[in-house]
Amino acid sequence: MLKPGGFVEFRVLPSSDATRALELAKQIPGSRVVQVTQKAIKSFAELNEGSAGNYLRPDALSEEQWNILEAAGPDILNQYASLGKGIFNRIVRIYKTSK
Repeated sequence: MLKPGGFVEFRVLPSSDATRALELAKQIPGSRVVQVTQKAIKSFAELNEGSAGNYLRPDALSEEQWNILEAAGPDILNQYASLGKGIFNRIVRIYKTSK
């Protein structure tokens, strides 16, 4: 169960999984969705290749999108030998608004 004020995040590879995440959001009363597109993710990866922090920010992101992308940075840049292969299609974060 997602508590008010909390969030769940999906870092999806196939675009069909992004659709599933958005369908899930519709089932959560009071939810709000913030997405980071594949274009922004690829731009981040290109700007920060070989970086281990103090990331460069791609253009045209909201502050929320930047915070999500920055937090996902180590996974996007494969800094911790993550198990997954490939670039994320999208990052979908679903917030449940507090009362």
